[in-house]
Amino acid sequence: MNCGIKCLRLILVVFNIIFFLAGAAILGVGIYIRVDPNFSQILKASGLESITSLVFPVAYVLIAFGAFTFLVGFCGCCGAIRQSKCLIGVYIIAVMLVIIAEIAGGVLVVVRKDLVFDEVGSLAVDSLKDNYGKDGKNASTAAWNVLMGEFQCCGFNSTDNFIGSPYQNSTGRKVPYACCKTTNNELSDADKRTCISEANATITTPKVLNNIGCKQALENFVNNNSTLLMGIGIGIAAFELLVVLSALCFCCNIDKDD
Repeated sequence: MNCGIKCLRLILVVFNIIFFLAGAAILGVGIYIRVDPNFSQILKASGLESITSLVFPVAYVLIAFGAFTFLVGFCGCCGAIRQSKCLIGVYIIAVMLVIIAEIAGGVLVVVRKDLVFDEVGSLAVDSLKDNYGKDGKNASTAAWNVLMGEFQCCGFNSTDNFIGSPYQNSTGRKVPYACCKTTNNELSDADKRTCISEANATITTPKVLNNIGCKQALENFVNNNSTLLMGIGIGIAAFELLVVLSALCFCCNIDKDD
């Protein structure tokens, strides 16, 4: 093999060692979630019991994806080291299947975006109404505070998502202070009073209250950054295609002399 093919071989070995280790890590996490009886209890203690029904399906997805990644990395790495056309061929087919699956998944998400948001929204609203501000659910409350602060939103669909929540029942306020706009990450007492009064009065253009739901804020984020997200997706696909072409080139030159 000439110097160029040797370089391709080295690149394939290094890349697939990383792929192999990543697959092993994902597989390990999936197995841990599936076999650890305390994992669901941890979610419940964190105020996330609304998603415990998804634990086993997520674990199985992680196990399947991790095992697949593990085997693909193994085939690519061993195929390059042993100069096996059979293993490299399997590796090329597997990577092509990944590319096809990514394209199909991207199209599905775009086409069924509303359904995805509806399913996530149902779980999110249940989490707010059942756990926000509840004793022993500090992790869930803190997570929502971070989300609402970062995206300047309130509730998932609207400020009404807090109606009947433990927070409203214990404080009498319609929305938490996390829904209020801050100045240098600080909220004055006057702004707190203004924010709560704006929530109670349902003002359409409030000065202090963030009155859009996090669903709308997330959709705005995706729409505003669609070019960047598309660029990242295209970059990943291009890299994967480059890997396939490198593997093909290496495979075709295995038996050639220097």
